[in-house]
Amino acid sequence: MLLVFALLAVTYGYFLQNEYSYNVVCRAGLTANIVQHGRVDIDDYEHLTEDKSVRNGVFYCDKAPGMSFLAAPAAFLFTAIMPVDGGTPDEGSRWPIFLYLLTLTTSVIWSAFAGMALAPS
Repeated sequence: MLLVFALLAVTYGYFLQNEYSYNVVCRAGLTANIVQHGRVDIDDYEHLTEDKSVRNGVFYCDKAPGMSFLAAPAAFLFTAIMPVDGGTPDEGSRWPIFLYLLTLTTSVIWSAFAGMALAPS
């Protein structure tokens, strides 16, 4: 079972989310603002996405917050050491590393666990 988990985790972890994907940026921006500033807006990241809504001049992610909340513990640890900002990947920001960490700690781990649970014993 450990081999199944490891193979699935490596397979899923091989792929990085597109750091310019509106869907990814919206959710990751929400996570970053929650853990760094204690806010549920995406004001620092709104220029990177079109998946947003605005109310009274404040920008919010227009996605369900489940994945953002799931990523919060790992994001909290990461940003305590290396804070992220609203800079683009082309500006040398830590954004791609942050996105990869979020991918590993949300989609990769839980998909590998699910695959392991479904594998015949």
